[in-house]
Amino acid sequence: MSLRCFLRPIILQFDRSLPQLAHRAEFATALNEHKPDGKKRKKGIWPWSKEPEEEKIKILKPGECKPEESFLDPKCKVAIIVDAGKSLGLSAAHSLLHHGAKNVIMAGDNPSVGTRAAQQLCDTHGKDRAQFAMCALNTVCKFEAVFESVLCRQKHIHILFNNFDENSAVSPSCAGHNGDDANWSNTRRVIEAGMKFMGKHNGGAGGIIINTTRIIGFMGWPEEPIPVYTSKEPVVETTQDLAEMFPFEKTGVRIITLLEASRPFEEIGLPDFPPPETKREKGKRMYTSGASALESKIGRAIVHLMAKAMNGSVWLIESASPLQLPRLIHFPKKGEKVDGRIYDRVRCPPAFESFCASAKNSKCSPDTRTDCPGKTNK
Repeated sequence: MSLRCFLRPIILQFDRSLPQLAHRAEFATALNEHKPDGKKRKKGIWPWSKEPEEEKIKILKPGECKPEESFLDPKCKVAIIVDAGKSLGLSAAHSLLHHGAKNVIMAGDNPSVGTRAAQQLCDTHGKDRAQFAMCALNTVCKFEAVFESVLCRQKHIHILFNNFDENSAVSPSCAGHNGDDANWSNTRRVIEAGMKFMGKHNGGAGGIIINTTRIIGFMGWPEEPIPVYTSKEPVVETTQDLAEMFPFEKTGVRIITLLEASRPFEEIGLPDFPPPETKREKGKRMYTSGASALESKIGRAIVHLMAKAMNGSVWLIESASPLQLPRLIHFPKKGEKVDGRIYDRVRCPPAFESFCASAKNSKCSPDTRTDCPGKTNK
């Protein structure tokens, strides 16, 4: 007991002389700073040993996100998925959370389906990583309320994914809101709201808006492609017009269109007038296994678009193709036409080395003939 009382003042004085550091690496750094400058420790015991270079301890903080302007990664991002009760939106949410998204908001008009989808995402990827928000696309103010509620909990919104498979009727604007949006399409309502809350010119962090819808094919393919939709929503035309109105250099937001097709790419072109033999099969669905295949590909497609897609570009994902990544669809500028050879793919050579090629480059001279043992030339 007497020894402890004797050492206690010495220990307290030593603790006051050093800062309060919890990390072992920081404690070692503090000890090096308290050493006198005149004495320099050498690497070895011999006089000719070189002095070690100054070592700097770098402490990495977990969860530290590094934003990049030219490349968008799902990691640490906040996403809103509209019409998320559908299987396609749910697959997109699973992919974003799997690649490290911070939070996903499932926005839709069906509370029971949306809440069940959000709970499924939380059970799979972690607690409180997904929430449901009541959303209506037919009015701007109701849709903007989703952004406002998200920004109350999150600092920024980076990703907006919209599924326009089903056509919803347009209703009058909310009370107290101007009626300029009465004749707007749902695509324009979504993009305008996204720019208001995500654009850098409005204090947002920038990001990406992906509008997806199903098509039957393209008329005028491939010189002047015109998409034929399964719904009445002009997604491609509206997205391209608003991409010119909101340049990426000003807003920091890229507006992308992702089209879904059940038919293979070789049959994506549609005739202006179908031949008579096809009219007898009216109402017959030729490709019935497209939905599940699209759901399995939508995740990789979104990550690919976030990394590679340019503002205003249009991409196509095919359910009847083994290709996992979407294809870029080329649209001509005014007075131009697209050359169909742009879609020709050059097959890659095999990744393995041929035995014949390696034997040819051996040490033997190509002029030297080697006979097989046990055989004679006739």
